[in-house]
Amino acid sequence: MKKQIKTFITVMLLIVFGFTTVYAAKTWKSMNLEDCAVVGNLSTENGTVLTSDVTVKTADYSLLATDKGKVFDNYGATGNIKYTLPTWALGLFYTFTVTTAQSVYIDAPVGSMILRLTDTEADSIYSATPGDSITLIASGVSTWTPREIGTWTDGNTD
Repeated sequence: MKKQIKTFITVMLLIVFGFTTVYAAKTWKSMNLEDCAVVGNLSTENGTVLTSDVTVKTADYSLLATDKGKVFDNYGATGNIKYTLPTWALGLFYTFTVTTAQSVYIDAPVGSMILRLTDTEADSIYSATPGDSITLIASGVSTWTPREIGTWTDGNTD
């Protein structure tokens, strides 16, 4: 069944990856709702609008600056995973999601600190709760600003 909107309206699309939000707005006179589909990527009949770059890791991984903007997930992990952030550089950002009930640790490198969630530089945070996610943004001087969903705990074991 084809649903059609025949009046002038503004459609706002809200997409949330972790706590990173993307907005897109457009006004249409007539729009077929079946023209849009979300299957991994957000697309229209005219082509892809937004691509999500989700990387699944089941073992420890040291992030690179070239991983900027990626979403990392622990789907299928059989044990804890530790991600090590790269050397701080303004503009880097990464998102981490917990799908499998295994601890996901995120370590800040020496010389940088995850704000609010840790108490010292080179500290780590972790979560093991499926559905939790966090985006870390390199902001300020040598600090990572978190935007989290769920509970992320200071992982310092010193």
